[in-house]
Amino acid sequence: MTPSIKNRLSSMVHALTDIILPAIDSDNSLAREQAELVVAHLTLIGRQIDKASDFDRLELRAVINLGRTVSAIALGGSHTSEAADTVTAAIKAAAHEGDDRQEGIRSINHAIEQLIRACNIDGEKASNEKIAAKIIAHTKAQSLRDRVLFAATNFDAEKDSLPSQEEIL
Repeated sequence: MTPSIKNRLSSMVHALTDIILPAIDSDNSLAREQAELVVAHLTLIGRQIDKASDFDRLELRAVINLGRTVSAIALGGSHTSEAADTVTAAIKAAAHEGDDRQEGIRSINHAIEQLIRACNIDGEKASNEKIAAKIIAHTKAQSLRDRVLFAATNFDAEKDSLPSQEEIL
C-alpha cells in the first residue's frame, strides 16, 4: 500500500523536526531558520491538500468568469478587440488543459493583463472603467479566498472574522 500524501508530508516533518533540526549547529541560524520554514510549509501543505483542488477549481471558474466578462465589455480599436479575442482563446484552451488548472489560470490572467494594456492604447473610456471595476471586484474576492486558504498561518489579524473554507467553496 502506498502511503497517503498526508502521511508522507507528516513523515517529512517528523524527519526534519526530530533528526535534521537537532543536528544543525546552533551557530548556523540561517540553516535552522530555513529548515523551520520548510517544516512550516510542509505542515501547511498537509492542512491544505484536501481542499487544494477545490480551491483551484474555484479560482479557475472565477478567472474564466472575469475573462468572459471583461472580453465582452471591452470596446475599442483593433488592439482591444484582438486582445479580447486572445482572452476568449485562453478560456477555451483552459477548458482543454485537464487537471493543470494553475496553467489555465496563469494563461487567462496573462491574457486579461494584455487586454488591459490594449485597452490603454485604444479602448473606450467607459468600457475601460467597467473593466477596472470588474477586476477590482474579482481581486477582492480572490484576496478573501487566499486569506481563508492561508488562515492557518495566523498572519491575518482578522482571522476570526473570516468565513470557513467550506463557506468559501
